Amino acid sequence: MRTPRRHQAFAAAAALATLTLMAGCSGGSGPLDSRPTTSASADASLVFPPDADIPELSSVVAPSSADATGGIQVSDEGVGVAGEGDVVVDVYFDFMCPYCGTLDQVNAADLEALVAEGGVTVVYHPVSILDRFSEGAAYSTRAVNATAVVADQAPELVPAFITALLADGTQPAENTTGLSDSQIAQVAQEVGVSRTVTDAFTETSDFEGTELRTFVPWTVAVTTMLPVNEDTGSTGTPSVLIDGQWFGGTADQDWRQPGVLKAAVEAAKG
Repeated sequence: MRTPRRHQAFAAAAALATLTLMAGCSGGSGPLDSRPTTSASADASLVFPPDADIPELSSVVAPSSADATGGIQVSDEGVGVAGEGDVVVDVYFDFMCPYCGTLDQVNAADLEALVAEGGVTVVYHPVSILDRFSEGAAYSTRAVNATAVVADQAPELVPAFITALLADGTQPAENTTGLSDSQIAQVAQEVGVSRTVTDAFTETSDFEGTELRTFVPWTVAVTTMLPVNEDTGSTGTPSVLIDGQWFGGTADQDWRQPGVLKAAVEAAKG
């Protein structure tokens, strides 16, 4: 018996919805085993030495509020602190990834509310996999470095700064140079980051004989920690995990719909 066309259409729509949910900005197949790529035309302080080994996270200067996984924990006890026994929501994102912008625009307020209620720790993992889409300007790396500076010197403002950079109308499109350093600093100042802190966005320090922006080595290290999705065998952004379980790969986990991610976190709380 033939399947009615209406049912065929429904099946096709469901399949498309699932594929869309699993779409994102790809980091490739398997674990990342190389440093984020940056055009030779970029500011030299952003170009990690191509002949240098990928640094271990424990060997680089890290923001004071970052944890051993390269994440920035946010709980009702503060930034840089995980609540004891909390449900943990890990969010991996690239500042130029449009899907990451959508994720934050839809869910940032819910995640903030969950943290304020207690029992939930959100761990933000900014990574740099899309420098190749910023016309040599290394936007992803610059944005992660700036976030690391805020996490180090004004950690309480990290969530607001992330949300401001990912906001509709502010987040740059792929295949543009992205925001300039001064524009990134302006976004930070608008959420309360002091000029003293934003001046540090472009400060450099020596890393194995190369002058790099302070947290570029950390950016390289944390990007290689982007987890591999066991279902697809690939890495990409955004990646969301609730207590270590991947979220967002099925039609009932559509984080683009308001309240869906919040409901899943609340269910995990029990």
